[in-house]
Order: sequence, then structure tokens, then C-alpha cells
Amino acid sequence: QVFDNQGNFIRMFGAGVSGNGLGFTAPTAIEVDSFGNVYVVTQEGLQIFNEYGQPISYGSIEGYVKDKSTNVQLDNAVVSISSTYRVFYTATDEKGYFRFNSVPQGDHTLIASRNGYQAGNVNLFVNGGFKTTTTIYMERTGVGQSGVGNISGKVISSLDGDPLSGFTASVKGLGIADH
Repeated sequence: QVFDNQGNFIRMFGAGVSGNGLGFTAPTAIEVDSFGNVYVVTQEGLQIFNEYGQPISYGSIEGYVKDKSTNVQLDNAVVSISSTYRVFYTATDEKGYFRFNSVPQGDHTLIASRNGYQAGNVNLFVNGGFKTTTTIYMERTGVGQSGVGNISGKVISSLDGDPLSGFTASVKGLGIADH
């Protein structure tokens, strides 16, 4: 049974609700997660329902964030997925890859953001028990053309602090605005 904050009855699901086909015997534990999903442990095993009593399952989402014009994978982009009760965040790795585990089945919107880019988004459907893959493309904002500059410094030993020789350093990115 579902009640509001004042204790007023809203709805019920499971055993005793005629015609809904959602039954369970002898529930021994119940928990509600940040999405509003209800977990019920019964003699039949673990059953998961959304806030309206419909059975659900979880899938995963993984993919890449890329520059729309160059198709270069973007590291350190923040990717978010929002749901009924909570927003989840992750960041892309050095290859532009991200992953969300345990996403409830249903429609979701992913939004990617990164300094120097317009936010990109994608709408997708997650099927319970399956992996959904996607790519989010982002367009560079008007940060200007990449510049030319100099970087100087020393490579030093972490053991004794003495300078080391024979090393080459490089700057990785799409332009000086990235660093």
C-alpha cells in the first residue's frame, strides 16, 4: 500500500489487488530507492516495482562523448542522466568513454557538458537486462582559434628532486583553450 506524507491512502499493488497479476507471497523485506522503485523480498525472490506498482528491471548505458565536427573523443566531459527522483553524474575517461550501471528500464535523457562546448544531449530507451550504447556529440563554442604558444619546465625525479634529461613532453587536446 502507498500512502502520502499525511498517511492518506493513495494506491496499492501486489497480492490482494484483483486483476493486476502482480502478486507475492509472504513479503519479508521492503525498500525504496532514490528513484522511487520498490524492492520486495518474498518467497518468490526479489521483485522490483516502480512507484506505481509496475514491475521493472535495470539495464546499463555506455558510450562516448565526441566533438561534432572532428569526431574526436572528449575526455573530462560530465555526463548526467536524470530520473524521477535523482540525477546521476559521471565523467568521461581519457578516451571519451562513460558508463552508467543499474539504470531503470524506460526513457531517459543524457546530457553531456564540457568547458568550451555547448551541452549535447541524447534521448534513449533502456531495456531491462540489456546494455544500451550511444554517442553524444558536442559543438565547440566560440573560444577562438587554437593558439600557438610555448610551455617550459623541467622533468624532475620524484625520489630526490633532481632534474632528469632525455624526456619529451607533449600537450594533448583540441586547442590551447583546453589547458
